[in-house]
Amino acid sequence: MSGPVWRWSGLLVGAAISVQGLRSAAVMDLWTRLRFDYSLVMWDFCAQGLHFIGHWLAMITLFAFVTHGITRALRVLAWRAAV
Repeated sequence: MSGPVWRWSGLLVGAAISVQGLRSAAVMDLWTRLRFDYSLVMWDFCAQGLHFIGHWLAMITLFAFVTHGITRALRVLAWRAAV
């Protein structure tokens, strides 16, 4: 299962979830928390626990997708420099 169809479908799914990750980062106010700014906004775990988990999974996928893309690009650049 390493054909071009699987690669492109994985890329498209990863990109779609990453876009949702950007939206989720805004919903969860991640950027304020990463800057260590004081925020009184907290998630209501009694109301929407499943949404919280979905947003966090989308944000984790965002960072994993970006990291994977950067490492692949660096590997290709290193391979081209060696040749």
